[in-house]
Amino acid sequence: MWALGVLTYMLLTGVKPFLGATKTSIFQRTLNVNPDLSLLAQFQGSCGGEGTSLASDFISGCLEKNPTKRMKIDAVVSNEWFRKLYQPSLMIHDTKEHNNAALNLYNYKKATNF
Repeated sequence: MWALGVLTYMLLTGVKPFLGATKTSIFQRTLNVNPDLSLLAQFQGSCGGEGTSLASDFISGCLEKNPTKRMKIDAVVSNEWFRKLYQPSLMIHDTKEHNNAALNLYNYKKATNF
């Protein structure tokens, strides 16, 4: 679930949830700092005005530092934001949300030579 939270954050914001200049600083931030969920405000998801708060709750649940409290797979698939976003009909059509996610991933790849 942790990886799902990281990837979702990166797709929606275009940046890593835990930034640092060195591997050690990234590790320390991962252990001690929560990601900046205010960056999700740029995301106007398919959930309408509440999309940002639902996405924030989803990512927070996936990035819970305590593994016993972290969101489990059954909670992910029943999550309101996930269910509204993951609709097979949306996978066929280009939407602003999917285009933004693709652009964020492309920009990340370009910036990091990933």
